[in-house]
Amino acid sequence: MNIEDIAQLLLSQQAIFIYEIIILAVLVISIILLSKKRKLRKQIQISAQQRQVKRSLDDSLANQRRR
Repeated sequence: MNIEDIAQLLLSQQAIFIYEIIILAVLVISIILLSKKRKLRKQIQISAQQRQVKRSLDDSLANQRRR
């Protein structure tokens, strides 16, 4: 094995390492974005439920006042 072969092997290993780092970064970013999206969706669902409960209570109070 001559020096050129060793240099080429090191370059290919370095390229694979960089490729793996890029894939890892993409996966981490995807996980972060999906978890933020899930958290936002859950907040929207909770606030919708709270509005529904408040509306029901308001309707109940309005019905009691009418009686």
